[in-house]
Amino acid sequence: MHLRKCKQCGKEFETTRGGQLWCSYECCGVTKRTRVTCKCLMCKTLFSLPASAVLSGCGRYCSYTCKYEAKRERVKRICEICGQSFETIPCQIKRGGGRFCSPQCRGTGVMGTGEDHHSYKGGCINAQGYHVDRVGGKQILTHRTIMSAYLLEVLGRELRSEEVVHHNNCIRDANRLENLVLFPNQAMHMQYHRLFERDR
Repeated sequence: MHLRKCKQCGKEFETTRGGQLWCSYECCGVTKRTRVTCKCLMCKTLFSLPASAVLSGCGRYCSYTCKYEAKRERVKRICEICGQSFETIPCQIKRGGGRFCSPQCRGTGVMGTGEDHHSYKGGCINAQGYHVDRVGGKQILTHRTIMSAYLLEVLGRELRSEEVVHHNNCIRDANRLENLVLFPNQAMHMQYHRLFERDR
């Protein structure tokens, strides 16, 4: 049972239907016979409707023409994620939408990415055994991200594409900064491995 308040007389009543608005047929009839003056949101014309229609969510537009014109109207917005300009309809903004330019940006803004995602469990391990994170739809090796951030902080530059980040203890998902060694290129990295294998 649902306890509701009659939209016409204000009397409280019990009902098994969640959408029931009136306590009796009499109150329902009075509401339907009562006319309410509304103002069109599009052309600002005054018009009247039954009170029951207004209670049901109608009364915003005076005609279908104004309703469709309102839907065609566009408002310029700036995407909260990528900063691009896009157009949306006013009713989307009124409902709390119109914040993102695409489904991809909406997914990023609402659900987050990487560590900010609600189901983030520490990233994943790829087929080669390296820890990876997904950034902007691409898989990025975590150890390269850590080294790039360190270089940016200390030397003011990012990691170069030809540079190789080596795991000192040979455990590929052990990404502590003290365990990472930077080589200028793959040749120097392989030379280190040959010397390491020879000395073992």
